[in-house]
Amino acid sequence: MDNKKVKKIISDKAIARDIVKEIISFGVTDSQKIHIMFLLSLELESGKEMKEISKFLKNFQEKINTDSDDVTIESSKPKKIILT
Repeated sequence: MDNKKVKKIISDKAIARDIVKEIISFGVTDSQKIHIMFLLSLELESGKEMKEISKFLKNFQEKINTDSDDVTIESSKPKKIILT
């Protein structure tokens, strides 16, 4: 990889870190962070990467059910298995 390309990668990563710092400065919750990552994944140009990452993040999102009169929120976080 040439020096110019390495500098561009380093610069892009620094900008990404600055964006993350700005988001964190808002005091977002873990649930909001996951939703932000999900929304960003939908913006990826690569369809394959978008599908894989968004599918993975869906496993950690809270789902809101508005099908009935009662609104319910389900956490889809994976269950922990404790072996004794």
